[in-house]
Amino acid sequence: HKQTAAALGQPHASRSPALPQEFFKEATSILEMLDSLSMSLTRLIKLEDPLIDQWMNLKQLAWMARNFGGDPALIIARIVAGQKPPADALTTYYSHLGKLDAVWGALEATTVGLPLPAHYTQAVERAKQEFFTREHADLRLKILKEGIAGEKPSMTGPEWMSLAVAKLSTLLGVADAALIAAKDHAQLQRNAAFWSLIMQTAFLLAALA
Repeated sequence: HKQTAAALGQPHASRSPALPQEFFKEATSILEMLDSLSMSLTRLIKLEDPLIDQWMNLKQLAWMARNFGGDPALIIARIVAGQKPPADALTTYYSHLGKLDAVWGALEATTVGLPLPAHYTQAVERAKQEFFTREHADLRLKILKEGIAGEKPSMTGPEWMSLAVAKLSTLLGVADAALIAAKDHAQLQRNAAFWSLIMQTAFLLAALA
């Protein structure tokens, strides 16, 4: 402020009476701007970002898909362990699969229009190629029907558990990929906000000086 700089070299009596008020007003304006920038940075750090919210929602949907996919696997696990399935086993089995399909459909619908990083796309494709396959679905249903009919299961307990865990882990891979995407986006936003704050602060301090 030129008037402030000039006033510093003058006696107090010669300075404009309104100068302190003007200086205070300018300083307050600068502080308010800094506070606004700081709040913007804080909001980003707290993940208050629509895109991050979507990624976190995708993570949650993938977790739900894994849980709903795990319920039919548990029914099969009891059969290969030698337990006779309950009378409503088939109805319960399809109910769990219906929930799984609904959640996975919601997950795919949520990604429409999103900029999808390669690692997330790869995780989804792996889940489709390893979990959501006709071969895996046919095997599950075959063992379930064997259990209902009182026949010997096509697989042993350890064989089924090894296979089921590997298949379900692909759904967890989608959840992990969504979380990584959220973290990466948050980091980019924080970095951009941080450097923006640095530049704005520098300009403001230069103006104040």
